Amino acid sequence: KNTAFSKKIPEILSFLSKSALSLENIFIHHKIESLLIDKNKLTQRVQKDEEDLKRRILELSILYDTSNSLSYSLNYDQVIKLVLGALGKVLDYDICSVFIMDFVPNGEVISRLNKNLSAKTVENTYNNVFSAITPFIKKIITPERVNKIIDHHYIPSSPTEAAPMRSFANVPLIFKEEVIGLLCICSTKENIFGRNEMTFLHTMTNLITSNLGRLKIVKQLEKSKIDSLIQSMTDGIIMIDKNAQIEVINPSALEILEYKNLNNINDKDIQKKKIGRAHV
Repeated sequence: KNTAFSKKIPEILSFLSKSALSLENIFIHHKIESLLIDKNKLTQRVQKDEEDLKRRILELSILYDTSNSLSYSLNYDQVIKLVLGALGKVLDYDICSVFIMDFVPNGEVISRLNKNLSAKTVENTYNNVFSAITPFIKKIITPERVNKIIDHHYIPSSPTEAAPMRSFANVPLIFKEEVIGLLCICSTKENIFGRNEMTFLHTMTNLITSNLGRLKIVKQLEKSKIDSLIQSMTDGIIMIDKNAQIEVINPSALEILEYKNLNNINDKDIQKKKIGRAHV
């Protein structure tokens, strides 16, 4: 028996050696698989970090260029258009609108379209802006009297069915604890505005708010000086804005046009009256 067992020992050792080798191969195979998985995860993380870095560099570059451009701008509409264009370089929006009250008597909404949209879609965006801004201001908005401007080469197409906006954000423009307007950004794509996009949006909103607030103060100071000068003049003086809305009118002009006070003035009626000594 011992002789028979002794003869089988080499076979047993060979079997154990092969088994150990197989187990070792399995262990090595799993180890390689684990390393490959870790490598793929690391590669994906590096790619994501590179994309985030490129996006951040782009954002900083646009912020720098926009800030420099805004420092030379004295027109509110130019400020808004610059920011809308800058946002379009980073955020994948379809339409972005900025509504302001203090620069135009009945309010003005300036929009930028990054794709062709139906007139109904644009109208729905306007209605969303008006509904969102109303709780923040003490004025009643009459949509029909709001001045509406479309910036960029895309224009609303014929009034067909409105495209549903699946992603949007409304950001109030707050300057010195006062709401001076609202920015609305919309997209037909879902979940397009994540945390990074909203951070950039709020940064740009702060930029446009500070510049509009600065222009508002400058306008008020200039208007105050001009008002004092014009009110004291014996000639009738009327100042109108680019939308043919009266900004300043002095007592002499009221007398010439046979108006008792400023509340009775109708912009359209003035055009029908004989101006005489009133300078417009």
